Amino acid sequence: MMKNFEMSDLGLLHCFIGLGEKQGVHGLFISQIKYAADLLKKFNTVNCNVAATPMNINEKLCHIDGSEMANATYFGSLVCGLHYLSHSRPHISFSTSAISRFLHNPSELHLGVAKRVLGYPANKS
Repeated sequence: MMKNFEMSDLGLLHCFIGLGEKQGVHGLFISQIKYAADLLKKFNTVNCNVAATPMNINEKLCHIDGSEMANATYFGSLVCGLHYLSHSRPHISFSTSAISRFLHNPSELHLGVAKRVLGYPANKS
């Protein structure tokens, strides 16, 4: 391609849209470890309590739960980050889907559930 188009070689790819890449003799290895670590830092949950499961299976989430309203932008950013992370961690897909139902009107309880998903050990780098 360099013969037909003007371009420069930037070397090996290391990170692209939050995916960490390692190129070797056997091919390209892609992981979201860096993205998960950045997500933990962004939401101040690096040293959070580790959850045994991504979501409490007995917890019933509803739109009006009596708790204070959470910042919808902050909650939305967290849920979108978890959704992107679920592409390589399918075990958090159900929990992410369950909390995404409350994007338009999140409460502090919903935010706590989302942070629990983030604190699930598989998301730790």
